[in-house]
Parts: sequence; structure tokens; C-alpha cells
Amino acid sequence: MMMFLLMMAQVFALSFRGLHGEDLITRMFEWLPGGVNSDIWFMMALIFVLGFFIEWIEISYIAVPLFLPVLLAQGVDPVWLAMLITVNLQSSFLTPPFGWALFYLKGVAPPEVSIKDIYKGVVPFVVLQLVGVTLVGLVPGMATSLPARLYAQEAPVLHRRASTDGATTPSGSPVADDFSDLLEEPVPGRNP
Repeated sequence: MMMFLLMMAQVFALSFRGLHGEDLITRMFEWLPGGVNSDIWFMMALIFVLGFFIEWIEISYIAVPLFLPVLLAQGVDPVWLAMLITVNLQSSFLTPPFGWALFYLKGVAPPEVSIKDIYKGVVPFVVLQLVGVTLVGLVPGMATSLPARLYAQEAPVLHRRASTDGATTPSGSPVADDFSDLLEEPVPGRNP
């Protein structure tokens, strides 16, 4: 079933591109006032509503590829956008009336727990998820700083420290650091 879905998503994407559907999406984003930010929040609102009815696989393979080229052409960071979409999808899966996660929870809950109780209980978590989406949206570094450090082209070397076998390691390097300095006693002036 999963492979069939992936194949049909590819067929849809090829047909959509062949019929110049990307031009339609581009024109739709041009109608929105406010530039890149309004384009992103429009897409987030649309994905949030789609998450009520559709599973994440369909959204990821059909809906997101429709909007992604337009936003990438405007210079949006793809890592940040991907993290924003994933947090947004998680929020929509917890949101009534058709939150997928709520029905999964109902399936494992005792019979005396009604779906109404689950809807009431999920409200604080939905609020927290929406705060998370807002924070990731307003502070892109929350989503991009760790990947930027992990996949840096050149590891910054702060100082070299001799190891027990005489070799040196680039302490402070996010790429090649062995993190052995975390096992040492704290030294005044060392970066925590």
C-alpha cells in the first residue's frame, strides 16, 4: 500500500507539472500580500487544515512538493521550512475534530474514557504545539543551528589539546570533536 501511494504521488506530480500546475501555484502565491512571510504562514495554515483529514504521508508527498519550489525560489531555508512543517503537522494531528493521534489514543484508552474526554485533555498539548510552531517560525536558529554545526564544511579549531597517545584533536570542533573534554573537570575560562 505504501509503495502504491509513493508511485501514485509521483504520477500526480508528473501530471501536475506536465499541465503547468506549478505556474498556477506560483500565481496563487503572487496574489498573497506580505511577501515571503505571508506565503509561509499561508502554507502552514493550509497544511494544518489538511492534517485534520489527511495523513502525513499524503501531505509530504503531494501537498508539500506543490509549494516547496515556490518558497525555495524565494530564498527560504529548506531545513527551517522542513522543521516548521513537521512541527505543524504534529500540531494538526492532535487537533479535533479529526486528529489522527486522538483516534489512536481512543483505541488504546479504557472503555470509560470517552472521545470527548480525550478532546478536552488534548487542548493544553495543542496550545504547546502551536507555541512551538510559532517559536520555530520566529526563531529559525532553533531549527538550523544544530544541522549547521553538524554539517559544517570546515571545522573551526579553537585550540589543540594533546591526548594520551600524543595525537591532537581539534577541541571545540563541531565536526571532528571527540567530546572527551566533557569528561574532564571544569576549568575556569573553559566554554561550558
